[in-house]
Amino acid sequence: EQFNCRAWEKYPGLRDLDLDIWARDDLYILRLNDDYLELTYPWLFRDSLVLKHVTGVMALTKQDDGFLLQSAPLHLNTDDVRTTTQFSLQLPFDTSVPPFMQLQSTLRDVKASEKSRYLPAGVIPPKLLTWLDESILAGRLVRGDIVVHGNLGPDQMPNRRILLGFSVQDADLRFLPDWEEPVRHADADVIVDRGGVQAVVTRGEYFGQILESATVDVPRVPIGSQH
Repeated sequence: EQFNCRAWEKYPGLRDLDLDIWARDDLYILRLNDDYLELTYPWLFRDSLVLKHVTGVMALTKQDDGFLLQSAPLHLNTDDVRTTTQFSLQLPFDTSVPPFMQLQSTLRDVKASEKSRYLPAGVIPPKLLTWLDESILAGRLVRGDIVVHGNLGPDQMPNRRILLGFSVQDADLRFLPDWEEPVRHADADVIVDRGGVQAVVTRGEYFGQILESATVDVPRVPIGSQH
């Protein structure tokens, strides 16, 4: 109860963690059931997160070449967002081999102005992260999904795939930084797949005109090229 530790390299910092652990041989079962937890993880998130509801189970297995950490669905809620996350993380003993992650996370009911706090910045390419920060200006993120598959580490971007999908309501969206005016009060679905963007707007305003429908398609391009 009330376990505390500082963040260090790839390990998160935790404050006021309540945790049950069962262990046998090379298998550890961890059960989370907490109503308050402070998470500091600079390797993944830019800001500390205060979780008001944490439940779920994880299994840590020691293998010949490293550790394997797997989770059942984890329910992690804050004052701003409800989220469910499930992941698998391979941590090799050989430090020259990067960790490998498979992760799926779903967010619900997020204020657009707060969405950057909950993006896993450590696994998102910097240009995509900047685009997400600057493109969604206001409104409500009804649902957001992220899928991550591949090696972790800043030098492993080419060996990692990220898929993002989100639905917004009453949002101000600027799809490209040189747009003078964002689409305002928009209801839209957006998919970001390896640098390409596809969006369908079902309602909105643009330069004071009413939009009944609109589409945005920014295709994927080779690394180093311009859209």
